[in-house]
Amino acid sequence: MRGRLLLLALLACVVSALQGCDHKELCYDHEHIAEVALDFDWSLSPEAGPKSMVVRVFRLDGSAYQRYEFGDRNGGSIRIEAGEYRIICHNGSLDALDEAGRKWDEYGVECIPQNILSPMGRDSGAPRPPGTDEQPVVCSPDMFWTDFSEYVDIKPFVKGQRLSLRPVEATVDCSIEIDNVENLEESPGVSAALSGMSGRYNIVKGTDFGSPVTMPIALTPEGTDRLVANFKLFGHCPAGEGKHILTIYTYDKHYFNFDVTEQVHSASDPHNIIIKIDHLKLPEPAGTDMAPSISDWEDGEEVNIDMH
Repeated sequence: MRGRLLLLALLACVVSALQGCDHKELCYDHEHIAEVALDFDWSLSPEAGPKSMVVRVFRLDGSAYQRYEFGDRNGGSIRIEAGEYRIICHNGSLDALDEAGRKWDEYGVECIPQNILSPMGRDSGAPRPPGTDEQPVVCSPDMFWTDFSEYVDIKPFVKGQRLSLRPVEATVDCSIEIDNVENLEESPGVSAALSGMSGRYNIVKGTDFGSPVTMPIALTPEGTDRLVANFKLFGHCPAGEGKHILTIYTYDKHYFNFDVTEQVHSASDPHNIIIKIDHLKLPEPAGTDMAPSISDWEDGEEVNIDMH
């Protein structure tokens, strides 16, 4: 009898303790999680071929909520809590870009660091373009497409919900054309670097931002007296109007500076910048009487390109 009374007293204490707790019932109802179809409309960029697509979801206060990635440019479905959000999309699997920023109005991408002589397959140590010692040296960006929506409302208990985004290209085309190049066939290698570019891009604001950077550029021979390059940019002069120097490096440690500021600033199409240089005399092959082997970098004078 005393044992039964002791057991009843213990049970009464347990019940009293549970009644005094402020707790929530375990939720076995997942209907507040919605499955939403998300598709990408490529009508503004029909030739786009991204490796993958990233979707970033933010709460209305701008804080990050979730990241999704699709291996198909057409999209797919996501599972998300019902609620109000903001969303950003852009292509993923990027080689030259890192995602940067945690908040809605700060989020974007930035170019990764690169050796200034990487396009030529050499280690660093080359002179920088004049006045650019403080500029980071970074890759030119991958082709980049993006779009965003400032408000989406995901409803609870509603099936068949769909979101659509229309990505457009955010990068700018830039090309370099160098004609009448002397000694090109004898040159062991040539590359370039362009200063005053933008190495970051803010998706919501739709602008390049950050500090100016210098971008190494690969130059490709065309025929026996012409060098060309085609690459992408996020724009130029992120910190206001600045100077743009195109520096051409040779494998045997010569370099030439060309002031191309006017060409960059006066491009007839700001989304298709063309830099042209007429005449470049590369050094004679090392070891000849005219160009003995050198151990340090030798420079040419800075040249202002005549727009006329």
